[in-house]
Amino acid sequence: MPPKSRYTKEQIIKTAAELVREEGIEVLTARALAKKLGCTTQPIFSCYENMDQLLDELHGYINNLYGDYIKEGLKGPIPFKGAGLQFIRFAMEEPHYFQFLFMQDQSVVEKRFMPANDENAPQILTVLQENHHLSLEAARALYNHISVYTYGLAITFLGKNRIFTIEDADRMLGEIFWAIIKETQHD
Repeated sequence: MPPKSRYTKEQIIKTAAELVREEGIEVLTARALAKKLGCTTQPIFSCYENMDQLLDELHGYINNLYGDYIKEGLKGPIPFKGAGLQFIRFAMEEPHYFQFLFMQDQSVVEKRFMPANDENAPQILTVLQENHHLSLEAARALYNHISVYTYGLAITFLGKNRIFTIEDADRMLGEIFWAIIKETQHD
């Protein structure tokens, strides 16, 4: 029986998350992670079969952090707008995590980015329906429109030379939201 690893899965994932937060997903290799842990790669591969398994768990870990941002936004005075602003804040405050969740392999991004695939979608759709008296179909359409717009805004917050402030984003989200609401009322 091999000796028990002195590193737990939790320690390895937290260290991997730190490495990604600091330098981005591109640098996450077994060797880089082992160096940051101060060990060989053996403890990593005694906890994980391969790097893909570790990346799956890391994705879940970072996704939970993202979910905390969205939940916080949904507590605001205008929950749907709050969720959008928190999406932008996540990009601004955690750019490497944002890139890992939303800007990697296209097939993954499509699945993750589209509102229908976001685990926060049911709560967001309920808020839209209740607060704005929308049908489920209208709420989905609005959510899709605003998601594309919000994603674009979030991308502008990744760099250090931002062209907008968070106050600009707040105003812009409000303007586009009400423009779409107005358009749906004419249909």
